[in-house]
Amino acid sequence: MFTENTDDPTDDPFAEVSDDPICAPDPAEDWVPAADAIPSPEKFCINSERRANWFLRRMANIAAERERLIKQHAAMLAELDRDSLTLDFLFGGQLEAWTAQEIKRRGKRGKTLNLPQGKCASRTLPASVVLLPGSDADPELLEHAKEAGYMRVVPEVPAVPAREEFDAAAFLKAATDTMKETGELPKWCDRIPERESFSYPGKPDPKKIKATPTEGDTPE
Repeated sequence: MFTENTDDPTDDPFAEVSDDPICAPDPAEDWVPAADAIPSPEKFCINSERRANWFLRRMANIAAERERLIKQHAAMLAELDRDSLTLDFLFGGQLEAWTAQEIKRRGKRGKTLNLPQGKCASRTLPASVVLLPGSDADPELLEHAKEAGYMRVVPEVPAVPAREEFDAAAFLKAATDTMKETGELPKWCDRIPERESFSYPGKPDPKKIKATPTEGDTPE
């Protein structure tokens, strides 16, 4: 229940106004809430230019604050990503070498070492065929994919019609089969030989980390 308010109504967003219809313009009661308030609709309505401007300013401030928080959040994530990549670059190789030595010292079989903070493990990745960077945007490749059937239909979703897109997985599978049979690869592909892969909890994946510029950053 509201009590009688003897202060300036401009200082109180829930101050008593008049008994007139709530949206009847009344210059004498043309107060606006505080800049960060959410007033009661029973005590406030937009019935004047001043109040309309208050509402527009309030909404603009909220939108601006939201954008600021998004940028701040992105900057914080970018900083964590940079730290993670830097630490992996400086010490990841050392951890891999130590892990191999420790497994040998303990006389363990396999390539996995369980530690209190997590599991360090190596595994052999088979040779694979990959697309050269930027190849998936090559008009010649896309034309070839359409003719050879390496396109897939992306189902329609609200506001986005169905469309065709390059099916990289199907194309690479066919390219791999061709390489096994003939030893040749399409010009858009490259072969990565069999290799060792080392993993540990929290190891960053550079392919999944996108550089996010932050305020004050300058390109190196």
